[in-house]
Amino acid sequence: MKQCKCGCGQLTKYGEWKRGHFNKGKKRTKDTKERISKTLKGFKHSEETKRKISKNNSRYMLGKKMSDGSKIKMSIAAKNRFKDKRNHPNFGKKFTIELKEKLSLSHKGICAKEKHPNWGKHLSFEIRKKIGNAQKGNKSHNWKGGISKLPYSFNWTDTLKESIRQRDNYCCRLCGVKSGSKFHDKLDVHHIDYDKENIDPNYLISLCKSCHSKTNFNRNKWIKFFNKMIYIKVRVIK
Repeated sequence: MKQCKCGCGQLTKYGEWKRGHFNKGKKRTKDTKERISKTLKGFKHSEETKRKISKNNSRYMLGKKMSDGSKIKMSIAAKNRFKDKRNHPNFGKKFTIELKEKLSLSHKGICAKEKHPNWGKHLSFEIRKKIGNAQKGNKSHNWKGGISKLPYSFNWTDTLKESIRQRDNYCCRLCGVKSGSKFHDKLDVHHIDYDKENIDPNYLISLCKSCHSKTNFNRNKWIKFFNKMIYIKVRVIK
């Protein structure tokens, strides 16, 4: 056995380089990258080659089952991977208009009707119940400790909510959709600070059901956004 030539100190069974260490630390020039790109453009594996690759890759996990600890570790690693924006592979890159159009066209219709992976499938009542139970209560990714069951203020009345809608001209303060239009019979009244006991009209706004559902995620972001609207007295609707 020999030491790897890259200087990592690891031993090699075959050859002079550890697997994957031949180009370690080397930076490819633009010409090299362009040549590699040209040679790979339009290249497709044959069906037989695809089957061989699939068979070769599947053998590593064949008959193996991950422990609960491993699953939890993988889940945490996946969640934390892109918390720092700099870790994202597209960080700092600016897509050209042409590339954006290509990406848009490639994604259009991916989940439309027969292209959807669950198209034509009918889940049984038992499976639907299992899926529902798996996402219920503290098992849900959006669980906030049961705060949705906290009571509203005694003065939280239909009259108050209607006055807020009237003040906002019966329009959603985010998208501007009018109350009474298709799918928007009545607007919801949203607490900007998520405090159900706060009935100050300055902290209440009208939202359509679609926009209201968005505010259930990234609450800190929405609190800052709506507080900024109050501070500069922005009205999205006209």
